[in-house]
Amino acid sequence: MAVLEVTPDQEKIEMIREELMNRPGIFDIVVEAKSGRFKPGDDLLFLIVAGDIRENVKPVLSELLDRVKAEAIAKKEMQNVE
Repeated sequence: MAVLEVTPDQEKIEMIREELMNRPGIFDIVVEAKSGRFKPGDDLLFLIVAGDIRENVKPVLSELLDRVKAEAIAKKEMQNVE
């Protein structure tokens, strides 16, 4: 079974979070990105966007997910060493 080695760039994640906090109606954004080796189905990224109305929150949550995965998380697939 293959495993995924994940290394988040916490500084880049914080830069993205701060940028998106300036969007209208957004009260708070929380990102937890775990690092290490994970197998399929493991939880490794948690995102919370709090805001006033759904129309303001949903696009920010979507952009946050896309940008964190694309810009701030390095992934490498490895063969499981047991």
